[in-house]
Amino acid sequence: NFESLTKLEVIDLSENRLSFSRCCSPRFHNCPNLKLLNLSFNSDISLTGDFTNLKNLIYLDLQHTKLFGPGSYPVFLSLHKLIYLDISHTNILIKSQCTFCGLNSLQVLKMAGNFFENNKLANNLKNLSHLHTLDISSCRLVHVDQSTFDALSELKELNISNNKLLTFDPVVYKPLQALTALDFSNNQLSVLLDSALEILPDSLVLLDISQNLFECSCGYLNFLKWVKEKQELLQNKELMICHTPAYMKNRSLTSFD
Repeated sequence: NFESLTKLEVIDLSENRLSFSRCCSPRFHNCPNLKLLNLSFNSDISLTGDFTNLKNLIYLDLQHTKLFGPGSYPVFLSLHKLIYLDISHTNILIKSQCTFCGLNSLQVLKMAGNFFENNKLANNLKNLSHLHTLDISSCRLVHVDQSTFDALSELKELNISNNKLLTFDPVVYKPLQALTALDFSNNQLSVLLDSALEILPDSLVLLDISQNLFECSCGYLNFLKWVKEKQELLQNKELMICHTPAYMKNRSLTSFD
């Protein structure tokens, strides 16, 4: 345990085989100036929600460590100053809509490779109004609720790739008017409808919609024409290929006439 190290600001215990049954205040007693805590790539950690001694924490990295606690109740409630949180690949199931309550200063949230109840992203991000970067890739998502991103008007980077999303609903993504980078690759999108293209923010400079299940039919000529016109915006264009109809399968979207 780290006791009475009152001037300590950084602790990096990553890439060990640590198991914590109670984290985190009892482990770092009387470390009031701790700002960075890295417990990534460890064995397993049980978060009790007790961060009483760590209220000045601004950076918390727990990625690739099996976590118990987050997702069921608001374990981060007292971390009002936290700016960066990485809980990627921590085997969390997000059930509670208050999972991230208390994180009112958070700017970066990385949580790739976790799970949401019913594979649905609901109103789980409602208090994260200062978020700039959000990674929810590889979370098996099949649905995003219409109000999910309502509070995220400052979001600049969104990675929602490697999920199972069928549509890009303009009502869902319209609040994200500060977005500069959007990764929607490797989902099950067949097309971006006119209504979706119209709400893409002017600030957007990087858009990845590659490795989706595009339909290259005459009914979607507007979209296919838009793809040709947006070569600078679109990333990984060589991986944007037709899925249907059968006679167009594996043809590049950019070669469609």
